[in-house]
Amino acid sequence: MGNVALAVMINDSLGLFFPALLNHGIETVILCSALLWGMNAIALRGTGSSSFINIISTIMKLAGLVIIIGIVLYSFDSDMLSVDVWGVENDLGPVVDQIQSTMMVTLWCFVGIEGAVVLSGRARKKSDVGKATLIGFLVAITMYTLISVLSFGILPQSELAQLSNPSAASLLEAAIGPHGRLLVNICVLISVFGALVAWTMLVAEVPYEAGKVGEFPKFFARTNKNEAPVMALNVSTSFMQVCVLMVVMFENVYLAAINIASVIVLPCYLLSCLYLLKISINYKELGLKTRNNGYVILSGIAALFCLWLITAAGLEYQLLATILYATGIPFFRYTHASRIKAGEMIYSKSDKWIELILILLALVSVYLLFTGQLQA
Repeated sequence: MGNVALAVMINDSLGLFFPALLNHGIETVILCSALLWGMNAIALRGTGSSSFINIISTIMKLAGLVIIIGIVLYSFDSDMLSVDVWGVENDLGPVVDQIQSTMMVTLWCFVGIEGAVVLSGRARKKSDVGKATLIGFLVAITMYTLISVLSFGILPQSELAQLSNPSAASLLEAAIGPHGRLLVNICVLISVFGALVAWTMLVAEVPYEAGKVGEFPKFFARTNKNEAPVMALNVSTSFMQVCVLMVVMFENVYLAAINIASVIVLPCYLLSCLYLLKISINYKELGLKTRNNGYVILSGIAALFCLWLITAAGLEYQLLATILYATGIPFFRYTHASRIKAGEMIYSKSDKWIELILILLALVSVYLLFTGQLQA
């Protein structure tokens, strides 16, 4: 879903030059499909080609962001920051509700921050993995904070809320004129194109590694002459294609895509936090002499935060997420059928009930989606 959201962002950026794309109709489906399968073709050429494109786009992306922040700083009006800063005049509701309503977008900003860990198997030096994750997080949070806060020195909240995607383009247009919109759209195209290349590799890496260790069907571990995970890439891109057809049904296509992507990743983050909490508490089982209370506190807070985010997401997006999660059941069954039958893998009645409930919720969601009763 993250790749689909990026493809939609490219679609909306190109809408400046081809307005028909902003209708989010068949033109959007064709463009997004071409982008996703094009990224698939690049990834199949191996990590060498993908890494080179990603490095170039990252350099150009950071340069563009620095220029944009510089322009916003130049046009910044400190008096604008005091204009209804708490949203009282526009009746935005309590501050807590305002914060909760932004959580999915905030989470989306940092989805994939663990990418260096996922691709750590391809790293030359394992020590670079932790550094890349920390540096990536710090750069991202600095850039997002600057752009988000400084925007309130250009336009009031009521006008910022009405900006079309990419919103930074409309912001710079207000600051320096039409050239600002053109600059941002070019930067977005370069940035998102590079991100799509990286994320295509990231998405395929998970089923590929799972296939290697037997957690996914073995065919996911197949590679081509360039050592690219060919089956994992093709199957992942096929699922992205289905997601494109799903998100264009919504009124705000980009917002729907990023919200669904955020909701889908939340259970993974929650389970990671709970596992860290478990091993931090049961430290003796790992052969450790003392317990690291810092990890206990950190993982506990993170787990509670994930639970809050799941509730903040809303029922609509949670239902949509069940459709995508249910598609993993056949792969799980196919892979572990023999182990379950032989009793080598515990598959309790509660597991079966969870599986059944997930399938039923997915079927209900599909029905509500195609009858127009489920709107995100």
